[in-house]
Amino acid sequence: KGRLAHRVLGWAWAVFMLTGAVSSLFIRSISPGGFSFIHLFSVVALIFVPLGLYYARRHNVRGHRSTMLVVFG
Repeated sequence: KGRLAHRVLGWAWAVFMLTGAVSSLFIRSISPGGFSFIHLFSVVALIFVPLGLYYARRHNVRGHRSTMLVVFG
C-alpha cells in the first residue's frame, strides 16, 4: 500500500540486509574458530527483516515500523 519508491527501496534494502547477514556468518577472522559479538547483529537481521516484511504484507503498519526500526536503528 506504500508508495512505489518506498516499496522498491524497501525490498532492495531487505535483500541487501539479508545478503549481508548471511554472508557475515562466514566471517570468522574476528574470533578465530567461533562467533563474535558482531554475529548477534546478523541474527537480529535474519529474524527481524523477514518479520518486518511479513508485517508489511499484512498491512500492520505499527508492527512493520517497529521491526524495521530495530534493524535499521
